[in-house]
Amino acid sequence: MRKEDFNIDIAEMIRECRSVTVDYTADGRPQISPYRGIRKGTIEEKEIRKVVRRRRRKKLPKRLIDLCLKIARRLMDEKIKFNMIFGREEVTISFDLDHFVRLYKDRILIAGFNNLNEHPISLIYEFLKEYGEVKILRPLK
Repeated sequence: MRKEDFNIDIAEMIRECRSVTVDYTADGRPQISPYRGIRKGTIEEKEIRKVVRRRRRKKLPKRLIDLCLKIARRLMDEKIKFNMIFGREEVTISFDLDHFVRLYKDRILIAGFNNLNEHPISLIYEFLKEYGEVKILRPLK
């Protein structure tokens, strides 16, 4: 598959507010898959369905979806691994367990980074500040 095909796939998933994981093969091609979450044990999917009741997802603002598309495009151009997780009213872009960006309809929170010049925040900061108020939460020591 060509890189353009992958961009079409991720754009479609983001527009549908489906959580995704972006990783890369040894030759640098992006691999896009549905986000699976973090599991510490073996749990069958049918067991989870019994416990978790699905709530209807609120429609996220188009402006927020457009921001997610810009961020995904930039991170993929720079070959950064990330997860984009869609919640009821927010989107979380995680780089690992301790480093993430949470996008709300009116503000943005950045956690796990010491400053806005750290990689990969420096790549997407221009998009974030155009969108709204950006707050950085200092990492715990």
